[in-house]
Amino acid sequence: HLTAEVIQLLMQHQIPATLIKGYSLSARYPDPDMRQYGDVDIYVGEANYHRAAEILTQTYANAYWHSDIRGGIHYSIVLDEHIDRVVELHRVTMELADRRANQLFQAFTQRYLEPASCSIEVCGRRVSVPPAAYNGLYVFMHAWHHFESTGVGLRQLGDWALCLKLAHEQATPTERLALRNEIDQILTALHLKTAWQTFGHILV
Repeated sequence: HLTAEVIQLLMQHQIPATLIKGYSLSARYPDPDMRQYGDVDIYVGEANYHRAAEILTQTYANAYWHSDIRGGIHYSIVLDEHIDRVVELHRVTMELADRRANQLFQAFTQRYLEPASCSIEVCGRRVSVPPAAYNGLYVFMHAWHHFESTGVGLRQLGDWALCLKLAHEQATPTERLALRNEIDQILTALHLKTAWQTFGHILV
């Protein structure tokens, strides 16, 4: 309900919004309850980021807590003291330290998410979600980030396996080759090709 509410609010202000990570991935499982999720993550892009954060701050003026709009890759707003209703607005899905790799990844993100070409139904409304071709790389990058910091969860590997399977099934041979070449270029710039292959062995 919170997902549908926030995305409807943003759309009323002509701000395209794409649901990313947890809930959008759970919808891809045979049974969504197989995949737990927590906060609501929404990508709005650089151009709409500050306006979207200001709209949420004004709309939920009685929020329990919210982060500084000016810092980080996302703006967080917590709507209750139990931290059960949390929304994160993303200006980027992730930011990479390597300048060249970051340029490649942000171009990759903009092409697939502005606008996103897929949608799911949430409380009777169609909500944009990333295509499997985008998630095939993004979910791995997000899992790797957690692996390097707090640790990676089994659900993140399950997400990645599902995204790779869907990306393979939904693309033509020509599209698969183009996607593979683009992902290879980004992984090479990040020196993460070996990590990708190692995680791939774990999935198999």
